[in-house]
Amino acid sequence: MRLARVRSYVVVVMLAAIVLTMIPSVVRSAPASFRKELVLGNIQEPSGLNALTSVASTEVQFMPLFTAYSFLRSDHFDQINDYVTQVPTLANGLWKVSADGRMEVTWKLRPNMKWHDGQPFTTEDFKFTWDVYKNPKAPLGTRPALDDIESVAFPDALTMIARYKRPSSQANLLWLGAFAAPLPKHVVGPMLQRVGIERYPEIPYGSDASQTVGVGPYIFKSWQRGVEMVFEANPNYHLGRPVLDRIVVRFFTDVNALVTTILAGQIDAVSPNPGGIPLAQALEIDDRIQRGQLQKYRVAFYDAPASEAYIINNESPLLQDRRVRQALLLAIDREGIAQTVFRGRVSVAHSYLPAKHPWYLQDIRKYNHDPAAARRLLDEAGWRAGPDGIRRNAAGERLSLVVTVPSGDRTRERIQEIIQAQWKDVGVEMTIDNKPIRLILGELWGTGRRPPDLLNLSHPIDEFNDIDVIYHSENVPAVGQRGRNYLRWKNPQYDAILNEYAKTFDVKKRKELSQRFQRMWAEDVPILLIYTFVGASVVRDDLVGFKPLGLACVPGCYTWNARSWRWSR
Repeated sequence: MRLARVRSYVVVVMLAAIVLTMIPSVVRSAPASFRKELVLGNIQEPSGLNALTSVASTEVQFMPLFTAYSFLRSDHFDQINDYVTQVPTLANGLWKVSADGRMEVTWKLRPNMKWHDGQPFTTEDFKFTWDVYKNPKAPLGTRPALDDIESVAFPDALTMIARYKRPSSQANLLWLGAFAAPLPKHVVGPMLQRVGIERYPEIPYGSDASQTVGVGPYIFKSWQRGVEMVFEANPNYHLGRPVLDRIVVRFFTDVNALVTTILAGQIDAVSPNPGGIPLAQALEIDDRIQRGQLQKYRVAFYDAPASEAYIINNESPLLQDRRVRQALLLAIDREGIAQTVFRGRVSVAHSYLPAKHPWYLQDIRKYNHDPAAARRLLDEAGWRAGPDGIRRNAAGERLSLVVTVPSGDRTRERIQEIIQAQWKDVGVEMTIDNKPIRLILGELWGTGRRPPDLLNLSHPIDEFNDIDVIYHSENVPAVGQRGRNYLRWKNPQYDAILNEYAKTFDVKKRKELSQRFQRMWAEDVPILLIYTFVGASVVRDDLVGFKPLGLACVPGCYTWNARSWRWSR
């Protein structure tokens, strides 16, 4: 009996050993089978990644990957900054406002942070960046912080104090209330010594990965223009190494090619616009998923505080009369576009704020489709129909407008053709001059070089891109430089309201000022808004942590938590 029990025990042990030799092999190999690379698709390639010159959403969305980008939000819409002990606020005492309106904002860096090349990351880099930012010889466009900030002190390697002459409600959104990310003094300093600060936009920092270092969770490894950017995990990141080894951003000049690549399973994720998947194509992909024609992907939709816009060049002589601008808006069947192109998922934009926003002006003037009213306004403005149907003024000039849309964006090109036909119906000629997004960002948008009459891009409004920034005349840049007032709109009445808005902290009073501004804005039509954005992303269903908040960078960059992105299998 005892021998039988021993034999039974031996058999059990042998079986157990066989099973255990199998199970551990599976368990040990599981982590190795998890993917460690993520491939993103993007239809808008940046012109550069230099924090002092790159301001478009297409550019700044990548900055949180590799550098200390200042303004991020979590999926709970809390402001976050991984490089300070606390974001300065009135509540925590790091932001103080005195009775006379002067302010003091203190920034305390986390200790022991390093640039990707191992050099210490300290307030010395911020002092250097501040000196570049405030240097009048640096061609950096408008710098409104210089009007507000009285002085900046750097008492030690981890502490910075910005003192303000007057209240500013945006003092904690940018570093020192001035710039989006610091520059590495030991890298950019020698570059400027070689070329001079007057040629700052020409330095290779931000455009040549081999000469660009950051302090973020990923290292900017390479950039093959027109093809891809590569970011690799920073093993020494102060909050811990990222889960993924590499993030590859592949660029497409045509949205059709992007969709085809998604359908072929060669792209892991596409962010919302700008730069990511246009809503119309996201709807097409979602239809395929629902019909079972595409598997292992999911589509998500997000409300966003931004609008699709035809940005008016307000220095164009053809568009100086607001009756012309009003007529252009009346001639567009925006509701028809919302229904036919987007199946009713978007709504017409009557304000720069979405209709559900608590500050939205409910009785704002609306420009519903009315071609007859558009014709009457053009007649009143002195534009009469010529023999070919296109209107002319008393001097014989044709009402012919040059409109630029990012080439390869199928949805925007389709809407452009719809608007072209509708404007022609009221006697306005549209000349289409579409260009690649890199050329638009580098030469047209913001810089004022060779601007068209209208430029089709997004128009976000949030705390970072607020009305006092975008519409104030002091933010109109010189030609060849960038500034936040890319509409080049100038109106002293606007400035008076915006000056008060910028220094007001009381929420009720800010709402009143916002609504006063909306009423004036709707009468003047300084920009043609088409529809309120709904963002969309297309993502593999086993990617965990990919959580856009709306659009690519509104109300916060979708890369806010890229350090924790991972694969579930």
